[in-house]
Amino acid sequence: MAPPHSSILALDEIVQVPASLVFKRGGTFPHPTLWLYGNHDPFYRLDHSRANFAAFQAAGGKGSFFDFEVPGGNGHRVTYSPRLWTGHVDRYLQAVGAEAKQ
Repeated sequence: MAPPHSSILALDEIVQVPASLVFKRGGTFPHPTLWLYGNHDPFYRLDHSRANFAAFQAAGGKGSFFDFEVPGGNGHRVTYSPRLWTGHVDRYLQAVGAEAKQ
């Protein structure tokens, strides 16, 4: 155990917050959100991401969820394929009143 005045925590002292609580808390955000996911992400399965979005919506969150087949098959690299999601982002920005970059 770390000394009483130390800023270092022992591993057994770290509090883990369940992800579902994070997404439920996010549901209180009063504005629309945009969720973009790449299928076959090696870190986050699509059903896991959809469950997070469902928890967010169940808590009152507003948003749209889109998933994409990413070239090369690694969904975590969805940001490298803007042609897949640019239209969704443009429509989202227009919907929230921002100017979409032409």
